[in-house]
Amino acid sequence: SSGINAEYGDNTFNFNLVSTKSIIVQGFLYVFGMQKQPGKPAIARGYRFNQSTGYWREITAPPHSFNNNVKCLQYKGTILLIGVMTSSSSALSQFQQEAVTSIQYDPASETWQVIDLKLPITNYLLQRYVSSIISHNDSLYYVHKNSINSVNPEVEGRRVKVATISNMFTDISNYWLFGCGEKLIILGGLCTVTGGSNWENREVLILNLETKAWTVLPNQKPSPMYEMLSGMVLGDKIYTVGHSSTGADNIAKIEYFDLSTNTWKKSTNLKYESPVNCVEYGLTIGELPIKVPNCGE
Repeated sequence: SSGINAEYGDNTFNFNLVSTKSIIVQGFLYVFGMQKQPGKPAIARGYRFNQSTGYWREITAPPHSFNNNVKCLQYKGTILLIGVMTSSSSALSQFQQEAVTSIQYDPASETWQVIDLKLPITNYLLQRYVSSIISHNDSLYYVHKNSINSVNPEVEGRRVKVATISNMFTDISNYWLFGCGEKLIILGGLCTVTGGSNWENREVLILNLETKAWTVLPNQKPSPMYEMLSGMVLGDKIYTVGHSSTGADNIAKIEYFDLSTNTWKKSTNLKYESPVNCVEYGLTIGELPIKVPNCGE
């Protein structure tokens, strides 16, 4: 309520946001979400956390309202929000067939612009595909049907097919895509074959971006891969946080896949037993007001 450039102290994030998205850019933590208002529609807000001072600052809000099915990415020092959005206060459920909107935030000028990636995805398919969109090595990658594609935000609508995942199925959804060095890694997923039958992918699929060769590893993950809640890459390890099975221990569980040995291992559990979004450096932001840990913790 104090407006842009106001600072909020004590290192606590407590702005009553839902559909929260968070990202680290140039050492600052950026958080975007929909702020609840008593008796009124929620409105989009943006905040930046400066770890050196321990203060939050309100920044220019996203120009569109959004729900939880939005991906937040860093791309060449800017921030991308990709998903179904609307500039009106109407319920987002009315936009089930709308095309995916992409908006870009420039931290240097603190301005937003709408960009057209022309992704072949509508809101009806958003939950199946939006989690796959990643920013890696100054490129955007996503999976559609049974292929991995790249898109260049600086050339509107330019899409390139990178590789076919498998000729064994026609579609894969509800999976996780990660980038590490010259590798793209797919974890989990529900595969569809001709005729409509489905089967769960329990393997680790690794694509070498230089040779376009695939490595397929058998599943050895201790807990369900298909139901993992969140994941991130740190160094040569892919950390997965929780899974949707019942029980607080399951939600707080952390496991990681070591790309140097191609093995799964169990790590410590989260301190907070609530669903979270993972962002770079191990920071976590949930739906509840929590202390932001130091980057080294």
